[in-house]
Amino acid sequence: MEADRTTQRVLSLVIAITVARWIWIALDPIPVWGDEAQYWCWSRSLAAGYYSKPPLIAWVLAASTSVFGDGAFGVKFASPLFHAVAALALSGVARRLFDEMTALWTALVYLTLPAVSLSSAISSTDAPLACCWALALYGVVRAREDDRLRWWVFVGVVAGCGLLAKYAMAYFFGSAALWIVVDAQARRRRAVGLALAASIALVLLAPNLQWNARHGWLTLQHTASLAHASPSSLHPLELANFLAAQLGVFGPVLFVGLALLVARAWRASAAERLLAAFAYPTLAVVALIALFGRGFANWAAPAYLAATPLVVATLSTRAPRWLRVSTGLHVLAAVILVFVCAFGAPFRIGALEKTQGWSELGAQLGLLRARYPRTRLLFDDRLTMASLIYHVRPHPFDAVKWNHDGQIDDQFELVTDLASARGEDFLLVTEQSEPAHIEACFARAELAAELDLATGGGVRRVFVFALREFRGYR
Repeated sequence: MEADRTTQRVLSLVIAITVARWIWIALDPIPVWGDEAQYWCWSRSLAAGYYSKPPLIAWVLAASTSVFGDGAFGVKFASPLFHAVAALALSGVARRLFDEMTALWTALVYLTLPAVSLSSAISSTDAPLACCWALALYGVVRAREDDRLRWWVFVGVVAGCGLLAKYAMAYFFGSAALWIVVDAQARRRRAVGLALAASIALVLLAPNLQWNARHGWLTLQHTASLAHASPSSLHPLELANFLAAQLGVFGPVLFVGLALLVARAWRASAAERLLAAFAYPTLAVVALIALFGRGFANWAAPAYLAATPLVVATLSTRAPRWLRVSTGLHVLAAVILVFVCAFGAPFRIGALEKTQGWSELGAQLGLLRARYPRTRLLFDDRLTMASLIYHVRPHPFDAVKWNHDGQIDDQFELVTDLASARGEDFLLVTEQSEPAHIEACFARAELAAELDLATGGGVRRVFVFALREFRGYR
């Protein structure tokens, strides 16, 4: 009976928070911009891979926008759903490893994590990755109980989907191998199961690997290049910045609690060792990447899926007051985020500022474009191109990316080719007031308009040039 009541409470909690988030994103608090718009562009042409990411995010957006339309709700719909499933999976992990109260708190704590609150308002690869990781962790816990290969098959399927969301899912298999080494119980059987799961995951990833092979391993090269890692140099300030950012990703109380748990690792139970194996290695690897190059704050996010029930189980028995304080702080942070998004310009900060004004700019560019029939749009910036393809009506899917050096640096440069458009006219949209290097490649060039992009912190000016008769790159 207690288990049934806890299940009902967890379901009610998850449904209530998820519905609230759907209502919030329907109000368009963080307009579609940048990477979100880029993923939406990808979803218009489905493939087995894309320049900077595996294909799952594009597939998901294709499905959600086909049902809910291309507005903000359709683009962002899946994110709260992914996190809801992750919360249910982690609650199941906590129930099987600890107790009913830990299961309830795990769901609440996960859904109110600062990173999850923000991730639920945007469309990104982190949400499906979190969902797949949490489900795979649940599968491992079930396999630990009865060692049936069907649970390892489940792990392989969801982990394969996770790899199609983000290659960081590969950390999961390293953690699973470490857990098998640390926990000697039925080691051989679990090793066989993990090998089966890894094989299934690779089969699911195979089409993306084939796509990468055909395109010179673009995605893998791009992912590796982001870290700027060099074994010959250390960046302690970068490491310090990365660790400081984790206080915002996981929350200060929980992150400190996770760090303190290292000191009592030698006294950890079997359940705690399992969760530790899926938390600390990922955090350590990304910290090392930051030390030797650059580590983005969200790269360590998968570590906190196992860390959530691990820290909650400890705090709920040893320091329940701090667990309540932490959750209260996270709820407050979510309320502040809603307030900042809802009440405007004086409070616009950081990345949120960059999302503003694109709809208005798209409308202005759409009107201007009508004055130049049979003239395609040309961009020299990836994020500007993606954002305006999304916001201009009708969508200019025939837009082209400037690529003077011939190097492929993004998906637009991979799928568009200005070099084959000799003699054609274009409208160049750029933030450069004097793009002489571009104008020199055309027979004639004139300034068509100066458009203002209003942001929360001011105005950014965009210049539109009418370019006649492309003569080729020079």
